Amino acid sequence: MNRKNPIAVFDSGIGGLSTLLHLQELLPYEDFIYYADEKHFPYGEKTNEEILSYVNQIINYFQEVEVKLVVIACNTVSTFIDQLQVRYDIPLFDVISPTINHILKIKDIKSILLLGTEVTVKSKNYERNLSDYQFNSCVCYDFARLVETGDLNNPIIDKTLLACPKSDVVILGCTHYSFLKDKIKSYFNESVIVDSSKEVAINVWNFLHTNNL
Repeated sequence: MNRKNPIAVFDSGIGGLSTLLHLQELLPYEDFIYYADEKHFPYGEKTNEEILSYVNQIINYFQEVEVKLVVIACNTVSTFIDQLQVRYDIPLFDVISPTINHILKIKDIKSILLLGTEVTVKSKNYERNLSDYQFNSCVCYDFARLVETGDLNNPIIDKTLLACPKSDVVILGCTHYSFLKDKIKSYFNESVIVDSSKEVAINVWNFLHTNNL
């Protein structure tokens, strides 16, 4: 791995830009390539086979341009991290694992709420690894699409959030939701909001510094 090679970041749209912003803040000396797969947006409404087909094409491209690592700035794609890591030698960083690890370090919490796409919620990746807590989830239909179009005050968002149970921790289980953080916080003002975009950026920073890259 050449330390001068760029870091790749991808998502199905602009959601991963929230991850890129955190990475640029922590790693201002690094070069980045951002790939927004707008053609296949949103991943959260695709079949598993379709998602893996799109992602394999993207990672193959990243290998061709010789990036030093790939950040999967998408919770939906991150549910397939085990399959992808077996296929590729290049370091892959998902957003789910560091988010779970961060939550496990939070003290005095009993309940967790996951806000996510249908694929992320149905995968139960978060739920399986946080089984010691009272776990609830809400599928946030159209949130990613509304973020893509800049419609951040659409009443669908308010209606969905009102129907979600209050919890000690709220997981932003889609990188698009980072752009709705203030609105989400207004509904869960006593909760700890955990942003998967931020957690993966910290994980990448730790990896690079631990390995002197």
